[in-house]
Amino acid sequence: MFEIGAIILAVGAVVSLIGGYGEVSYIQCLPSGGSACATNTQYITVFLANSEMLSVGLSIVLVGAVITIGGTITNYLAKLSDELKANMIPTRLCPKCGAQVAGTSKFCQSCGNKLGE
Repeated sequence: MFEIGAIILAVGAVVSLIGGYGEVSYIQCLPSGGSACATNTQYITVFLANSEMLSVGLSIVLVGAVITIGGTITNYLAKLSDELKANMIPTRLCPKCGAQVAGTSKFCQSCGNKLGE
C-alpha cells in the first residue's frame, strides 16, 4: 500500500511541477507587456491548460499522500498486532531451574524437568 501511494504521490508531483512551471512562465511574461505574451490567444490557452494540469496534479498528490499515510498506518498496525499476539502466549516458570517456558510445554527446555498440567 505504501509503495503504491508513493508512486501516485510522485506522479502527482511531476504533473504539478509541469503545470506550475507553465503558470510561472505565463505570470513572468505578463509584466514585460510584449504583444506575443499578453495578447496571444495561444499563450492564454496554454495558461488555462497549465492551470488545469496544476489542479489535477495537486489532486493526485493529495490522493497519493492519503494512500501513503494509510499504508504506513496499516503496516504499523499489522506489526503491532503480531507483537501483541506474541506477548499473549502464556508463559510459566520451571519449578526446578526457574527458566521461562511456554504455557503449553510439558517439559522444561532448559533442564528437561517434567512440568505439571
